[in-house]
Amino acid sequence: MIAKRRIFEREPIEEEELCPAPAPKPERFLRLDAVMERTGLARATLYRRIQAGAFPAQVKISARCSAWRESEIEAWMRDPFGFANSPNDDA
Repeated sequence: MIAKRRIFEREPIEEEELCPAPAPKPERFLRLDAVMERTGLARATLYRRIQAGAFPAQVKISARCSAWRESEIEAWMRDPFGFANSPNDDA
């Protein structure tokens, strides 16, 4: 007698199980030298553009230390002429 094989249907695999979304990269802070290197702008040009609202403002990371958020620098680099600081940015 021939045994019949039972064929089970597999449950559909969701896309998330196959390829999970990449974890968001952590926010990094860049010091002045790194910002100047990435953007190619001089120190005076950076501060002049910050005053004009055309470049991201730095944030205080300690009593005597300021830095820029990497994500804001990257956003500025994608569209330097379309960038505008919002009025409630902390400097």
